[in-house]
Amino acid sequence: MTRFSLLALTLAATLGVACSKEAQENAPAQATSLKKASQAVGDTSLVEVPVSAEVLAAAGENATVRAFQFAPSAGELAFADVVPMAFEVGASDLSKPWERDSEHPERSMEDTQSALRFLDPLVPTIETQVGTSEAYRSGYYHWWQVSTDDFCHHADLHILVFPEARQVFTIEAAGGTEC
Repeated sequence: MTRFSLLALTLAATLGVACSKEAQENAPAQATSLKKASQAVGDTSLVEVPVSAEVLAAAGENATVRAFQFAPSAGELAFADVVPMAFEVGASDLSKPWERDSEHPERSMEDTQSALRFLDPLVPTIETQVGTSEAYRSGYYHWWQVSTDDFCHHADLHILVFPEARQVFTIEAAGGTEC
């Protein structure tokens, strides 16, 4: 278990650099060199796929978006298994004090849209890209860390799971504020 966690941490750190805001701004140039990130449960895994230019444009400077596809395409995978898998490969920095929302471990499509209203064009753009019109669900992680006596850094990670389309999107928004 420890060996797996260190491997996942190394993978996430490497991918965090490759999937930074600067890297996303140069997405068309990187499309051919996208490194595959994957996380497996049983016979099914999540494999990173390119994020469309439309989704990246909708996220703007406010969020980092990553996309994953279930592989192989056959077989079912429970939502409770997908969210931790996506967290392991989708969070930019696993060394942060991430916490999963224990009060609402699973959000409906409507709750997800409400939580991400500050990124208004992003969720509809993802829904259009997926193209199934399915009622997806999401998981949510967050962290909060004091940087100085009066300033804190924080981040939210929303994991949207589209089971019919067999796709997962992670949306990470980080920032800072007075404590």
